Amino acid sequence: MLDKVLDLVQKHEAYRSSCVNLIASENVVSDQVKRALGSDLAGRYVAYPKFYGGTRFMDEAWSLTEERACRVFRAKYASVNPIGGHIALMATLTTLCRPGATVASIPPEYGGYGGLAREHSMASMLGLRADYLPYDGEGYNLNTEKSLEYIAQNKPKVVVLGSSVILFPQPVREVAEEVHRYGGSLVYDGSHVMGLIAGGVFQDPLREGADVLVGSTHKSFFGPQGGLILSNDSEFMAKLSSNFLHVTQDNPHPNRVAALGVALAEAEKWGAQYASRVVLNSKRLAKLLFEEGLPVTPNTRGDFTQSHQVFLNYGGWEKGSDVRDKLEEVRIIVDAGVRVGLNEVTRRGYDEVDIESLAHAIALKLKGHEANTDILKIVDELVEKHPRIHYTL
Repeated sequence: MLDKVLDLVQKHEAYRSSCVNLIASENVVSDQVKRALGSDLAGRYVAYPKFYGGTRFMDEAWSLTEERACRVFRAKYASVNPIGGHIALMATLTTLCRPGATVASIPPEYGGYGGLAREHSMASMLGLRADYLPYDGEGYNLNTEKSLEYIAQNKPKVVVLGSSVILFPQPVREVAEEVHRYGGSLVYDGSHVMGLIAGGVFQDPLREGADVLVGSTHKSFFGPQGGLILSNDSEFMAKLSSNFLHVTQDNPHPNRVAALGVALAEAEKWGAQYASRVVLNSKRLAKLLFEEGLPVTPNTRGDFTQSHQVFLNYGGWEKGSDVRDKLEEVRIIVDAGVRVGLNEVTRRGYDEVDIESLAHAIALKLKGHEANTDILKIVDELVEKHPRIHYTL
């Protein structure tokens, strides 16, 4: 008799495989990545300095994964220790800051990470003073001029660039130059755009001046859920290594590390092609939804997006939740922020024709078309057309 939890897992898989999944913070992993996740490594421990026996092959997989991460992200050093992007940022801030230091980031109301909020956050738990950079809401980016003025006047110990609503490249060069004048550090949180950075189509934070690149490995990047830290600074990386075991986490989950190694091999082979198609798809969908009269707002240059995200601005989570629920009635899955992500459908092989069908389905539902059967027919056709995952080994 099937366990009830396993039965629910099967129902979940059947349901989500019948949906068009557009959550910007999710992706789909290959069978090869699943093989590593479900291997014997799932029940094992590994720690450095070495404590456990029986880790010979785990150690080799770990080293190979970090080497691949360095190649894919064009970095000298990589740490695959963190089990999530939150832990990656926590370990980085613990390395760079002492209690009382100021960390400046994008305001939460514009998509800045909640872990860097002023109250009840990772920053407050670490004893850090959180502050916010001036933001241009109409341009969906930092107000560069005012941010540089703020940095020069306040000299935050660390500036963190990155956002959960990230449509355009951040002004890394300008901010890095100002932060480095007084010995501060610039951290780029690429959690949402790691897959685009790997593919070379968004921006290259380390080469543009960031001291550290942190991020999660399961959003636009198609790896297992986890975190990653990259840098060209050997001194920082040496200090960082002491801030994991018994500090920010214990077991790094070696099955996750091995699965990330497989995903990085996929990215080495297909990353540029995948990332380019993601951006093409998001630009196309944004334009079509705008033409349908939906609230896809261009920035001051007339651009809608340069990332995997298309942002439908319904003015907050309350209305966004209604939009989420309406779309799920026709098996189109988004979040309450209505950040429409093209990462997963791109990995399933969606092209321009599919994006046109998808835009039509979304517009029909959100503009009040009453016959869900008409929209579900479009969704079913898309799902049946794309049963497999692309960009694999």
